Amino acid sequence: MDVGCGAGGLLAALADRGWRVHGLDLAPRAVEAAVAWWRTTRRADEVLDVLIRHAEATDLGIRAIRCLGEMGPVAARALPVLREGIASERRLGQTHTLDAAFVVACREAVARIET
Repeated sequence: MDVGCGAGGLLAALADRGWRVHGLDLAPRAVEAAVAWWRTTRRADEVLDVLIRHAEATDLGIRAIRCLGEMGPVAARALPVLREGIASERRLGQTHTLDAAFVVACREAVARIET
């Protein structure tokens, strides 16, 4: 049992080795709540940490990254994470398509934050 498993990378690796695994993560609710809160209140300081923490090569992470881009310059604290995502050769995405979408989302968010 992995509590706080995120996208489940460790669980997948253990399952590949024959382990029976279970994971629990509240990340989808946290990201969706952060996005909704941002769109309602425009209070970046209250959602930045959640969005940055989940900015990874998953569908959920891409939603977080797109919200960071919507935030524009107030999300400048996310720039190092986004730039690292663009530069990294090894991403956490499960497919090449997901990795490509992740890089595009990072690039678009960086462009919007820097303007």
